[in-house]
Amino acid sequence: MKTKRVAKVFISKKHPDYTYLKTQMEISTSIYNYINFIIRQKFFLNTKEEYKLKDEILTEYPSLTIDLETYFSGNKLIDKTLLSRVARKYVNETKREMNTKVNTSVVRKLFSDWSSFFALLKAKTEGKYTQSVSIPKYKKNKYNLVEYNHQTISKKLYLGKGVLGTTQMEGIKIPDFIDFSEIASFRVYYKYTSVIVEIIYEKEIPDSEIKPSSLVCSADIGVDVLLALTFNSDNRPLNISGKPLKAINQYFNKEIAKAQ
Repeated sequence: MKTKRVAKVFISKKHPDYTYLKTQMEISTSIYNYINFIIRQKFFLNTKEEYKLKDEILTEYPSLTIDLETYFSGNKLIDKTLLSRVARKYVNETKREMNTKVNTSVVRKLFSDWSSFFALLKAKTEGKYTQSVSIPKYKKNKYNLVEYNHQTISKKLYLGKGVLGTTQMEGIKIPDFIDFSEIASFRVYYKYTSVIVEIIYEKEIPDSEIKPSSLVCSADIGVDVLLALTFNSDNRPLNISGKPLKAINQYFNKEIAKAQ
C-alpha cells in the first residue's frame, strides 16, 4: 500500500533559493493577514451594532474597491471565490509576485481556520466544548508557511537539473531515497534562523501483517507534547504534555548554573 511520508531539507543562507523562499513566506504572511483583516471587519459589522467600516478600507487599493464593495454588501462572510480574487489582486497592488495556486493555498488555510472557529463555537453552544473561542488571529510571525502542490512543481527543472522547485527557483536537491514521481507537494517554513523545506511524498510499502480487525495504537514522541496517542478504536486521542518536565529540567539547570 502507499503511505505518505515527509522528508526535511534545511536550506542554508548560501543556497540560491534562500532569499526567494523567505520573500515568499513574507508574502504569505501579508496575504493571510490582509484577507483575515477583511473578514474580521465584516464579522464585526455583523456582530457589533455600533461598528462602522472605515472608508479607507475600500479605497486603499483602487483595483480592489469594486470587489470589496461587493463583498461587504453580500451575505457571505466566507465568500471563497471573491476573497481569493481579492488576494490575487492584493499581491499585484503591493507589487509582489506569487504563483496563483500558491496564493490560493494561503487563503484556503485561512478559510479552514475560520471554519474551525465556527465549529468550536457550535460545540461550545451545544456544551461539548468548554474553553474560550476566539476568531482567527493575525500571523505575528514574519514568515508564514508556504505550500506548493504538484501543479506548481516544475518537471522541466527536475529533468534539466535533477532538483525540486518551481519555475522561479534554482531548485533543491532531492534526497536520494525519494524518486521524483513519488513527490506530491512540498512546503516551506521558517524556524528559529532556518528555512526548512518539507517534501511530502508517497512511498509504496508492503502491507502490514496486522489484521484490519486488530486494535492499534500509534504514538508520536515530542517535546512540548511529550507523547501523542491515537487509536483505531473509539478511544479518544490522548496528548501528554511535556512542559512540566521541561520546567523541572530548566529549574535544575539554573540551580546547577548558580552552584557553578
